[in-house]
Amino acid sequence: MAYPDTPWSGYDYGGDALLLDARKRARAEWPNMARTSFGPGNYSIRSERYRYIHYNDGSEEFYDHANDPHEWNNLIEKPELFSRIEEHRAHRPRQFHSVLGTVSTGHRAFHASEEASKQVKKFDPLDWERPVDNPVFTTTFGNNHDSVLFVDSELEYPYYLIIIHTPQAAHLWRAKKFSWSSADWELVSDKYIIGKHYEYDDGVKVDGTYYLYEEGIVYTFSGPLEKASGKWKAAGTFPSKQCDDIGIYYEDGVFHMFGEHGHFPHGPDGTSLAHFSSTTGLGDWKLVNAKAVHPNPDGGHKYGVGDATIEKIHGTYYIFCDRESKGSPYKVVAWRSKDINQPFEYVGKAITPRSEEVNHWDNYRIQDPDIAYIPELGRYVITANMMDRDGNPGGKFPTLKGKTTRVIGVFYHRDIQADPGQK
Repeated sequence: MAYPDTPWSGYDYGGDALLLDARKRARAEWPNMARTSFGPGNYSIRSERYRYIHYNDGSEEFYDHANDPHEWNNLIEKPELFSRIEEHRAHRPRQFHSVLGTVSTGHRAFHASEEASKQVKKFDPLDWERPVDNPVFTTTFGNNHDSVLFVDSELEYPYYLIIIHTPQAAHLWRAKKFSWSSADWELVSDKYIIGKHYEYDDGVKVDGTYYLYEEGIVYTFSGPLEKASGKWKAAGTFPSKQCDDIGIYYEDGVFHMFGEHGHFPHGPDGTSLAHFSSTTGLGDWKLVNAKAVHPNPDGGHKYGVGDATIEKIHGTYYIFCDRESKGSPYKVVAWRSKDINQPFEYVGKAITPRSEEVNHWDNYRIQDPDIAYIPELGRYVITANMMDRDGNPGGKFPTLKGKTTRVIGVFYHRDIQADPGQK
C-alpha cells in the first residue's frame, strides 16, 4: 500500500507494518483533550491522565487514571491539583443542546437529575464577599467612576472593562483571565474616546455589536473594542427624562431598560426605576411600568434609587441598584421578579460600605454596580464605584477635591453557580 505525496511516501505498508505503526502511535503522548456531554450541564473532559466531570447540579469530580483507573478517589478538593483542574475546566462546552429522545435509561437519569437540580439551585442575591480585604481594581488612574464589564468567552481576551475617568476620555482594560486586580489586566488605552460624558450608564453586546447608553444617547460599535476609540457612533436615543442612569438587559430580541424615574429631593436619583423596552435598543422605546422597582410603596420620597444592573439567574430576574436616603449614603440593594415585565420585589441590602472603619476605600458609599457571570470562576461578580472621604488610605486622584477618593471595587458572589445557561 503506497501513500504518494504524504510523509509516508515511498513506503510499502503491508498489514503488519500498519499494525506496528498503530501500536507506536498508541504509545505516543496525546496532547489534546476529549470532551463528552449528555444534555446541558453534564459533561466530561478527558486528558491522557486525568478525567474531569461536571454535573448539571454544579457538582464536580476529578480523577487520576494513572493511579485510580476505576475512579474511586475524587480529587476535586485537592489544592495541589487546582491548576490541573482549571486546565480541564477551560475546555467546558461553550454551547449546550437538548437531549434527543426520552426512553433510554440515560435519558431518564438525565431528566431526573435536571428536575432535582431545579429544586436545589438557589441564588442568594445578598450573599456577596470581598475576595480580599481591599478589592480595589486600581488606585493610580484618577477618578474611577462608572465601570462597564463585557464578558465573551469566545474572544482571545474574554474580559473587557471600560472605566470612566473624565468627559474627555475613559480607560479600556482587557484580560485573558479574570482578576479583581488591575495588576492582572492590560491597560489598552488611558485615552479611550467614546463621547463627551462624565460617565456611561451601562452596555450590552448583541450579535457582534456593542451598545453603550448615556444621557439619552445610544452609542454603538461593531468590531474589536481595541479599535473602537474615537469610532463609536451616536446611533440612537432613549427617553432619559423619564428613565436616566439606566441598566440594560437583552433577551429574546428585546432590549429592557430600567432607569431613574421621578424626582428625589435629596440626591441625583429617582423615586422609582421605570422599565422601558425596545426591539432595536436604539429608539421606539415603550413604557412597560413607571414603577417597576418601587422603593416608596407608601408614597413620598424617602428612598432614591438608580444605576441598575440586571441579570437572569436560574429563571429569576435580579436587579441590583443604588439606594440612598437623607443622611444615608449609597449602598447596593437587590430586587427580584419571576417575570421581567412585572414589578420587582425588594430583597435587601446586597453590598454596603464599611462606614465604621477608616483604612478602606469603601467606608463612605458604594454605587453604580455592574454584574456579570465569570465562567472560569463559576460565579457572578459585581464591579462597583466605591468612595471614601477621609483620605485613608488615599491614592492618586488629581481630578477630585480634598481627601476624596473614588475607585472601582470588585465583589464575588459566595456561591459557585455553574449555570450552563451562562457563557
